[in-house]
Amino acid sequence: MEVQGVTRRFGGLIAVDDVNFTVSEHEIFGLIGPNGAGKTTLFNLITGLIPVSSGQIFYRGQKISNLSPYQIAGKGMARTFQNLRLFKDLSALENVAIALDIHNSTNLLSGILGLPGARREEERTYGEARDLLALVGLKDIENKKAGSFAYGDQRRLEIARALALRPQVLLLDEPAAGLNPTEKVTLGQLGASHLCNE
Repeated sequence: MEVQGVTRRFGGLIAVDDVNFTVSEHEIFGLIGPNGAGKTTLFNLITGLIPVSSGQIFYRGQKISNLSPYQIAGKGMARTFQNLRLFKDLSALENVAIALDIHNSTNLLSGILGLPGARREEERTYGEARDLLALVGLKDIENKKAGSFAYGDQRRLEIARALALRPQVLLLDEPAAGLNPTEKVTLGQLGASHLCNE
């Protein structure tokens, strides 16, 4: 991914000013700065939630700075949010399965009719969702509603949902924000174990 001269203005306020960086394949890259420095705004620009005022963003050589969030996600980029955005009334399993739906090929009518291809695809989807929940340590509570989870478990669920997009680039927006020391250690172990398995 390459960010070239990206700026975002909100009226007279410059939230992101002429940012340039490149992230290579298999590289871990961090944005560090105080609250209000524009880190989340930059994530929003990269993932298409808000348009750039000037500059360009490239992903695998293709310009993505004018694409919609779903188009960018479809190209292999996923993110988490600083403020959790889970479907709190759905189970952990359902939250992850919804994200996996982007990879499914059957249509709504096939699903409603319960055609064999749709049933097989649904079984694969829920199997992969369970694998992702196991990866982040939430398999034992897959049927609990996301809104009933402790904050740290909600953070891990959001990471599982982002991984469900099968991203080539994963943007984590303050993944340890609000976590207690034990939860931070668990999150760190999750990252280390996943990277070692890649």
